[in-house]
Amino acid sequence: KHVHWRYDPIVISSITGADFHLKNFENIASRLKGHVERCYFSYPYLYKKVKRNIDKFQKEKSITIYDPDNDFKLNLAQQLADIADCYGMSMNSCGNKDLVGGKIKQAHCVDGEIIGELFFNNDFKYVIKPSREGCGCAESTDIGAYDTCPNGCIYCYANVNKEKARQIFETHEAESAFLGHSKSDSDKWISEINARKSGLYYPKYYVLEDESLRDKPRVKEIIENCRGAQKLTKDEVVTKLSGLSAPKRYALGKQTLYIKEIKRSSVHFFSIPKGAIENPQLIINHGMICPHFCQYCYWQKDLYSSSMITVHANPKEDFVEDIKIASIIWRAFSPLISSDICKDKVSDSLFLRLDRKIRKKGISSDDKALKSVCLDFVKGLMEDWKIPKKEQKFILSRIKNPAYKPKVIFDSGENNDSVALEHITNIQNDILIPTILNMDNAYLILRTKSIYFGFLEKLNKHPKRDHIIISPSINPRYLIEKYEPGNHSLEDRLESLRAAAIMGFKVFLCFSPMIYERGSWRKLYAEFVKEVKRYLPPEKVHYYTVGSLRLSKQALRNIKNIHPGTPLDSPYFIPPGNTSGDKFRYSGDIRRTMYAFLIREMNKAGYDKVPRYLQTETIELWQSLMTDQYKDLNLDLDAYRSGRMELRALTEPSLPDKERREVDDNHRGLNQDVRLQKT
Repeated sequence: KHVHWRYDPIVISSITGADFHLKNFENIASRLKGHVERCYFSYPYLYKKVKRNIDKFQKEKSITIYDPDNDFKLNLAQQLADIADCYGMSMNSCGNKDLVGGKIKQAHCVDGEIIGELFFNNDFKYVIKPSREGCGCAESTDIGAYDTCPNGCIYCYANVNKEKARQIFETHEAESAFLGHSKSDSDKWISEINARKSGLYYPKYYVLEDESLRDKPRVKEIIENCRGAQKLTKDEVVTKLSGLSAPKRYALGKQTLYIKEIKRSSVHFFSIPKGAIENPQLIINHGMICPHFCQYCYWQKDLYSSSMITVHANPKEDFVEDIKIASIIWRAFSPLISSDICKDKVSDSLFLRLDRKIRKKGISSDDKALKSVCLDFVKGLMEDWKIPKKEQKFILSRIKNPAYKPKVIFDSGENNDSVALEHITNIQNDILIPTILNMDNAYLILRTKSIYFGFLEKLNKHPKRDHIIISPSINPRYLIEKYEPGNHSLEDRLESLRAAAIMGFKVFLCFSPMIYERGSWRKLYAEFVKEVKRYLPPEKVHYYTVGSLRLSKQALRNIKNIHPGTPLDSPYFIPPGNTSGDKFRYSGDIRRTMYAFLIREMNKAGYDKVPRYLQTETIELWQSLMTDQYKDLNLDLDAYRSGRMELRALTEPSLPDKERREVDDNHRGLNQDVRLQKT
């Protein structure tokens, strides 16, 4: 059973006719009797390259090779099958169903059933995956390669050029894992394979928004880090997308990296969704869309045509300058945000107006005139808003005070995953983290679903490492498996967060989106809180947020097309017209019940002293959870709207001295954690 005899291919020529094969076949069969049970046969398949080789051979050798009709092939095959039967063998036709019948069976050259019988006690799961019409093989991986065999058989379809094959054979490096390639190429590809096995994302294609970007240093670095991704033009992408179903368009987009330079500042003020409340923060826009396949992703409102993952490949100095200017604008806006009269008037459009004004004047972040421009801008705003003079005077006095240095929080990952592409873009390690750590009172939030925090290892003793905040989005295990196919498990995420927290990095947990599973959600989230505590005890969590599923009409429509049959199209969703904001949401009763339950479970688990707030929620929902009935939830709307909730968490000590010494003695960096070594 372990040996397959292949009488293959049967070449009919002026010197090897039917009689030759009958005699030759019986000679071999008689000698193999008792040693093999199966014989596989075929006639040559005349691909164009095979036909070229045959034509050349016929001219050189004056031997004629025939392609007989099917009746001839069947008659000869049946005679051979009779001979095989006499010697206890079955005859199996490879790649030609027309010859199957009687004593001739269809061949399965890669036979899943026999492999299961020989090696897996008949318990082997396999899939039939034909390589061409008439093939019955199970799915397998071919470890051979074209143009590498030196035998030079004229009927061989695996060699285009036998001279090339001979040369490759003679120059093959024995240490190379790939036939026909050098050891240096082999080592590079092995490294790429291992990286892909680790779960790191690598695109299959990349697209340049503008060909002029190709020679820019950072763009070249990103392309090199894509490890062999195929370059496509924008027109080629359109062609590939044409005619594909929504799921296939979505999958193709996830395989494609779109490289561009952002034209406006890479930093903007968080735009508060209509009808919702959000705490103030600055967003660093270094890309759009992430490689994860979360069914509930709200960015799918823009993904019907494509889900291409965009990276902003602006030079390092552009990002640094944007961040510095943004921090000075923030200093001017911060007193407005803290004012009950002005806080609701600050928006991204104002931030953008001031940023454009600064750039139009050609003022750099180091220019002393920058603070004056910001002061005059704020003064003009308050005049337009008709803010009382007393309030204006107070706000301007704070801006003019040199000692006024408000904390500024930069959010990386609001539009994508801040960590998932780090091995390709190096944006955090090379640009954002060094810039933030060189500033006074600046903090960087890394929003992510990833587990690859190895790039933080070099900061394990940095005095300001607690200015780097990891904010993971996590949900119960069941929901991750159901709605985040292929994403990192809950255990892997919590384990990597535990290691980062031990090293002194702050952890801000994001329990969002909470998903209403009728009849089971309480049990799911109760078990979830216990799992979180196993890895991250209360002293390791500096605050947490809770938010529920919310989707625009366009996103919901696209999700149903991209993920047919998804239960996310919930009957419990309330259309935007019946609730605050412009998103479909669960009813207020469901959201209120879910938030209260999760926060109370966290309180019971010992997180009662950890600041918490609602994420992108309506003011009505906030207020309903601040009544006497929900007093134990300890929600502070004013602190949230002003940013004081976040700042309160930032002022807490991040790591006890005893624990820090323990880390230094025993861990020696994040790379000691196996899960973090994957980078």
